[in-house]
Amino acid sequence: MRPPIKFLFPLLLAPAFVSSPAHALLCFANNLSGCDLTDGRVQYSNFSFSPGFIPSATDAFSLLGFADGSGSLAFNLVAPRNSVNASFTYTVTLLPDPLFTYTFDQAQVDANSNILGGGTVSTDLTATGLSATTYTRTGNNTSTSTGTFSPNLTSRTFTQNFSIVPAGNAAARLNTVSNQWSTKSLPVPGPLPLLGAATAFGLSRKLRSRIRSAA
Repeated sequence: MRPPIKFLFPLLLAPAFVSSPAHALLCFANNLSGCDLTDGRVQYSNFSFSPGFIPSATDAFSLLGFADGSGSLAFNLVAPRNSVNASFTYTVTLLPDPLFTYTFDQAQVDANSNILGGGTVSTDLTATGLSATTYTRTGNNTSTSTGTFSPNLTSRTFTQNFSIVPAGNAAARLNTVSNQWSTKSLPVPGPLPLLGAATAFGLSRKLRSRIRSAA
């Protein structure tokens, strides 16, 4: 068995711990078809926003995936806004590996915000088979929770809700809502052990046949 997969830190800390691949994929929210990307053994697809939310040309998704199927996603709302209450949906598929079967383990959400004049940023992540994860930032007061997946899930469609409520007439700027997940791994039976078992079984049959003939 491989050692346990370390739980991912927020995306902004990624350069400090990234293993191969060591790059994040970037796509712009006003061209969601360009977000159907693959990094490591993580495949992203089927991006959409809730009705009524219109992203700006500078709003972007940062996607990160690893060879073990763990990964993260951050949505950066670069353009100034007043109040925002919306969601985005996307699918993550863990691609096959010749040596291990990777399945979702845990997920966590986070928010990094710079709200002029104060305010509140909150986000939550939902998916079938995932216990709820929520994060709320109000000034310096934060709360977070980690969700756990049901066993043996290799593809999930996620919905991440996000809300930005500036104080007074201030505009929200440079807000990032993100999520990340870890994986579990199980060894895939290789061809050599199976071949060895078949060979041993064949030799055993021949040996028993010779013993019966000699009797």
